[in-house]
Amino acid sequence: MKKIAIALLALTLCFGLVGCADKPAANNGTSEPTTQGQGDTGDKDANKDNAENENTNKEAAHTLGTLGYNLPDGFAEASKTENMAAYANTKGAAFSVTSQEVGMEMTAELLKTSAEAFITSINAQDAKQSDSKVGGKDALVYDYTMTQNGVTMKAKTALFANGTSFYSVTYAGTDDNFNTAEFDTVLNSVSFK
Repeated sequence: MKKIAIALLALTLCFGLVGCADKPAANNGTSEPTTQGQGDTGDKDANKDNAENENTNKEAAHTLGTLGYNLPDGFAEASKTENMAAYANTKGAAFSVTSQEVGMEMTAELLKTSAEAFITSINAQDAKQSDSKVGGKDALVYDYTMTQNGVTMKAKTALFANGTSFYSVTYAGTDDNFNTAEFDTVLNSVSFK
């Protein structure tokens, strides 16, 4: 588990190398939790209703800058700074959440360019991109594999923006402990302050 946590922290460091500043902006927004993951074929409206029923009334247990979110049961904080938080569970899966101020309004084009730079910087293998919504904002979600510190992991990263802030939520684990539902739990709970 320690190797996975170190690998996830290395992944977060790579995120910081794509040229973002280090201070989150104060923005207001609303939460409209809806996600449609890679390969989902279910009814989007039904997924939206379920997510809203489960998460809209929950107050965010965790915050990073202007981002609020909840974690699945069993995850504990491993590391936290002003712009990054890492969490791990005892099964070897881990989350990383980052918040970066970029100094300009994040357009769809800038989000895509930043996302591509991020995915390239972490040497993601077999990356598949899908469009989604996180906290009511457009998001790019990547499914990929990666090797960090000699450990090969499956990973999912959601990249999204609110105003002039750029966010990432990354979930990673080995084949035997990777659970997409845990990733969806976090994305469905995202809100902006």
